[in-house]
Amino acid sequence: MAAADLVITGTVLTVDDTRPTAEALAVADGRIVAVGDRSEVAAFIGPNTQTLDVGDGCVMPGLIEAHGHPLMEAIALSDRLVDIRPVTMRDADEVVAAVRREVARRGPDGAYLNGWDPLLQNGLPEPTLSWLNEIAPDDPLVIIHNSGHKAFFNSCAAQRAGLNRNTADPKGAKFGRDAHGDLDGTAEHAPSVVMTSVPDEQQPAGLVDGKHRNRRQQEQVVTDDRPQPREVYRNTHGPKHAQAWAGMV
Repeated sequence: MAAADLVITGTVLTVDDTRPTAEALAVADGRIVAVGDRSEVAAFIGPNTQTLDVGDGCVMPGLIEAHGHPLMEAIALSDRLVDIRPVTMRDADEVVAAVRREVARRGPDGAYLNGWDPLLQNGLPEPTLSWLNEIAPDDPLVIIHNSGHKAFFNSCAAQRAGLNRNTADPKGAKFGRDAHGDLDGTAEHAPSVVMTSVPDEQQPAGLVDGKHRNRRQQEQVVTDDRPQPREVYRNTHGPKHAQAWAGMV
């Protein structure tokens, strides 16, 4: 039996119904070669084998998804945002009625809706700042485009979020402005859309923690809009990658 390059011990989630958890796994040449009890996997430890114990953490299979936003999906599909996507509402009048109902229902807490799509919901009005302010003159109103890359917000929502003409555009995003430099009620791309979304105090604690953790990670990895290689990502194959992966769980 050839020695492994890396042996990881701790709670291993196998995603195998016949054996949901294991105590250890062994990696050789960038592939998992054994999963089982500590005593079983110990046979793969040689003089040059790296060992790693994850302690109270756990090891799970890596999920490779080319383009996903699980955190934003959790927020968008929570009961705090009303789903007005075309898959839910195809009629423009129904969408506008849903907006008005949510404004009336939420009052000062603010109305937040997700899924506005004039291409698939023919007949929607232009969500200008004046239109948004007419529907909700005294309370926050934010409508997120179906793409997730744009949001429309009224003056009350801007005030609640602390946004004004002096607010700088976040990295990789921007706020729309009129000819005088004042906010025009539009936010483009995720960083600015998130700034106009549901206030933290109105979201589940788990989502708020995840959002801030994700923001910190983005700040560590991205500089001047260009991904910067971090040590943990420099080795994307073999045991070093497996070790970094296990250590981040």
